[in-house]
Amino acid sequence: MSDSNTLEKLKVISVAVDYALKAGRVWDSNLYHGGMYTCPPVKDVLDFMETFHTLDAFVYGTCAEGSLFGCDPANHWTIQVGYSELAPEDWAGDDKSGYCKAYAVVTYNRKGERRVRIFGIPETIATVYARLFFTTRLDGSPFDVGFHSSNGIVTEV
Repeated sequence: MSDSNTLEKLKVISVAVDYALKAGRVWDSNLYHGGMYTCPPVKDVLDFMETFHTLDAFVYGTCAEGSLFGCDPANHWTIQVGYSELAPEDWAGDDKSGYCKAYAVVTYNRKGERRVRIFGIPETIATVYARLFFTTRLDGSPFDVGFHSSNGIVTEV
């Protein structure tokens, strides 16, 4: 994947995390048990991850330590976009919130801890992401109109 494609994806997902933070639809957790970890794994996060289906994944890294999507400082993040059968029911939202069954899972290493941030993606943002980078919606269902992606430019077929 080209650097510009990665940056386009980061911009779209950055908008999604802003909405998720405002709505309180964000989980932060450690992915592993251990005495040295300051943040133990959250059972809901582990359940979510057991049924998470990744439809897109990429790695973003920087030379200097920084923050991405509100995560603790790190210099490499793995970003997965997809859906899960065990997503929180209260994250589904209502007609006004526009949330669907699309989620971002961001994992990163923070001082020896494998951390994860999970957040819901509003339906409108998920649709934009899918139309830019996929031929189906993020929940796997087809679009009403056929679209395909050509180097980040969406064209109707």
